[in-house]
Amino acid sequence: MISAPATSLASAAEPRISVLIIDPEGCVQDLVTALRRVAGSGTASVSVDSTGFLCRNRGHIQIETGLAVTACRLRPLMTTARALASARDILLRVDRPVALHVWIKGWMPESYPNGMAAAARLEALQTFTVPGERPHEAFLTARQPLEKLFDDDAHRFKPLLLRWRIAGRRLEPNMMSWLAKYGLSDRMTIAEVTRERPFGVIRYLGPGITVFGADFPFRAVGTPVEELPIRDYGGWAGQSYARVAASGTPHAEHVDALLKEPSGMTRRSRYERLLIPFNDPKGRSLVMTLSQMNPDIAIPLYA
Repeated sequence: MISAPATSLASAAEPRISVLIIDPEGCVQDLVTALRRVAGSGTASVSVDSTGFLCRNRGHIQIETGLAVTACRLRPLMTTARALASARDILLRVDRPVALHVWIKGWMPESYPNGMAAAARLEALQTFTVPGERPHEAFLTARQPLEKLFDDDAHRFKPLLLRWRIAGRRLEPNMMSWLAKYGLSDRMTIAEVTRERPFGVIRYLGPGITVFGADFPFRAVGTPVEELPIRDYGGWAGQSYARVAASGTPHAEHVDALLKEPSGMTRRSRYERLLIPFNDPKGRSLVMTLSQMNPDIAIPLYA
């Protein structure tokens, strides 16, 4: 009897670890192929940092199988419906514990007893009724009662809402320095609404709003809202500015938006926003918008 080489026996005993990368189109590839495809040179190095970059910044999902615990990592704000649908299909075939690593302000670990439970979590992150399906509307919104903000002492928007009510809708000269002190100016927009420009003209765009490019906030002043680089977004935002200016009443809502960037990629953004109408000392009609990212927002598709 001829014994098998020791190396063969060791190899047979070792678990077969497989790392899969799912791109924004929902295509499933092995790790090396995915990295080479992104690099475009055929010489991409295989590293944890490379896959982390893809998941954080390119909307990819990584799934690692073959160990006692299957691992999956993704950034919900960057992932598409197609990518999540493919990830769910894989996880539903997993009969062992799953560790999800979800990027919010860092990698946040979540544990699930099996693939079915993890797939349900992905369903919640996507907030779609049917995997991979979404209405034609690129912007889903859910109005939030202002009373909810007034009653929540910890909410970042409450100080501005209180000041607006006390000031009687007047935009006071020291308002901008006060907003900066409270850390509210970073993701703030101010638009001037006129009869000629009912959708508004940008008078201030916070440096934290980088969807149009990191440098755009510094050259945005004077841009008509409907002419922002992402035209669909500009038209949608302008309509809401016009409504708030006409009503004279603040408006709070949750937003789940699909933004098609100039590069052609579609980026998903979920956030809370508060729109407040003001009049400045010159009598100009202004709409101020505050926003903060919230990847846990879940807006039902159908009432």
